[in-house]
Amino acid sequence: MKKIFLLLSLILSINISSADELNLEVNLRKGKLLAKQSKNEEALKIFEAGIIQSVRENNLLFEAKYYLEAADMLLFFNRIDSIDSYYTKASKIFEKFKLKPESIRAKVGMLELPRRTNPSATMDQYLALLNEARNLPDRDVYYLVLDKVIIVNYAMENYKEAISLAHECIGYYKSKNDSLSLAMKYRYLGNLYRNSHPDSSLYYYKMVLPYFYKLQAHQLIVYTLVSLGWALYETELNTAWEYLMQADSIDRKHKLKSTQLPLVISFALAKKGKTNEAIKRAKESLQLGMNAKQLFIGIQSADALKEYYKSLKEIDSALHYAELSAIINDSIRSQKQYKDAGRMQAKMEYDKELFQTELRQQEEMKREKLIINYSLLAIGLLLIIVFLIYRAYLIYKKTSFIISKQNDEKTMLLKEIHHRVKNNLSVVSGILDLQQREIKDERMQEIFKDAKSRITSIALVHKNLYEHENFDHFSVQQYFENLYKTIFNTYKGKSVTIQEKLDFDDVEMNVDTLIPFSLIVNELLSNSFKYAFINKSQGFIEMKLVKEKNVFIFIYRDDGTGIVENPNSKMEGLGSLLIKGLCKQLDGKVEKVNSSNGLKYIFTFGGIYFKN
Repeated sequence: MKKIFLLLSLILSINISSADELNLEVNLRKGKLLAKQSKNEEALKIFEAGIIQSVRENNLLFEAKYYLEAADMLLFFNRIDSIDSYYTKASKIFEKFKLKPESIRAKVGMLELPRRTNPSATMDQYLALLNEARNLPDRDVYYLVLDKVIIVNYAMENYKEAISLAHECIGYYKSKNDSLSLAMKYRYLGNLYRNSHPDSSLYYYKMVLPYFYKLQAHQLIVYTLVSLGWALYETELNTAWEYLMQADSIDRKHKLKSTQLPLVISFALAKKGKTNEAIKRAKESLQLGMNAKQLFIGIQSADALKEYYKSLKEIDSALHYAELSAIINDSIRSQKQYKDAGRMQAKMEYDKELFQTELRQQEEMKREKLIINYSLLAIGLLLIIVFLIYRAYLIYKKTSFIISKQNDEKTMLLKEIHHRVKNNLSVVSGILDLQQREIKDERMQEIFKDAKSRITSIALVHKNLYEHENFDHFSVQQYFENLYKTIFNTYKGKSVTIQEKLDFDDVEMNVDTLIPFSLIVNELLSNSFKYAFINKSQGFIEMKLVKEKNVFIFIYRDDGTGIVENPNSKMEGLGSLLIKGLCKQLDGKVEKVNSSNGLKYIFTFGGIYFKN
């Protein structure tokens, strides 16, 4: 009784465990779907609840999955207090389960705070992760890492590289029909073109804005409106102000706390001459930037406040924010090296372009001469090639005509040969017929009749070859129907009613196969007409040729009286010997089934002699 109770408890616990895991899986999918629909707050609540449930149920794998998704959502909202610990916990669990794609995603998240403070210092780590993700089946992971590499290149002012990588991402998301990711990359292009191609930058911002509105992606709407305001506030202040006010309204309504929005609003306010309001907004941006560990926002805000206070001639406040900007700068590790590296790269690119320009100038004269010489040479070669092609065409046309004429002559010759062979065989058959009439012995008459039948079978082959265009293969159904009628008229005439069934559809034979095969059929039909239907007013004959696997099977049967075997006779008749010899010639085997209900032959031939 105790064992039964333990067993029931175990089964119940297993069922409960399975149900809990299913519930975790369903909620995880639901949260991901909400995130894809830009219902980010609802998705975050599901992920945070999932963390609590998976910890309570001691389900490590789902705990890591929920940590990863929750951290991504918090990062999207710039709520970064917990993301480092979330990503770290998820990474350790995924490493334990050896889940490579999820582990790389978590490691990318762990680099987020270092990237915000010192982008250049994280580049090598991102490139290492990119190399790990390169050959993974899950291509989304590779492009997630590539996205961060683009951001770091942008921060390091490697705009050309960033634009090139952005276009690579765009190509991938187009192939996937991932509209949201595609729109986000177009927004990236707007940022990347801001300094070099302002018109292109505005084009991309305006292109993606309606899509974000349609999707109700409030965070992305704010980012894009801020970018438009920043791009336009110096030249089209009123338009820029409208964009910024729309962004501010959405930001406050949904409590997004955008770090960059109040800074750009402060630029516009300063442009309007409202310096005190600009100071208030810049301080708001400074606070939000430092809380989000976005130190570059902190530096930009401090620098803006310094300029605002200078314009108000409040020197102490201006010095305070200048010192604050310097302190933030000092807190960014390797910042000087990062700037020096950026300047060095820019200088290298400039020197490379200058060297290439000088090289082009030095070789310009030489290149022009080479172009002229090569052009003349190319024209000469082209004329020679055209002449050779035309000459080859004439030769080909002449050769084709000769070959065609020869083929027609050979075809006519072959037709004539087959026609003459058929006529000669008909003459021989006629001579045998005349000779047969003078013979009184019935046995001799049968021998002559059999010989005439065999000659007729061969003559029919040549008649068909003469009447067909293809001498190599032709369909045999009509041939055997004619052969059947000829042999029937030779032996029985209208003295007996015989129903026949002939099936040779879709089978072709060449002449080397058809002659021996038709002689086999001739012998079988002759035997049936001579012996099978004695004292019978009607009968049935069936011939069927079919393909099974790699062999062809020919079945011949009649419903006559069968063959009465003579046990004292050790000699086989000429017909039987012919059948066996001809069958062997075609690499075939024959099986005879004799009964009082008729006679049946089963022939098996290799496929090399037949075609269908």
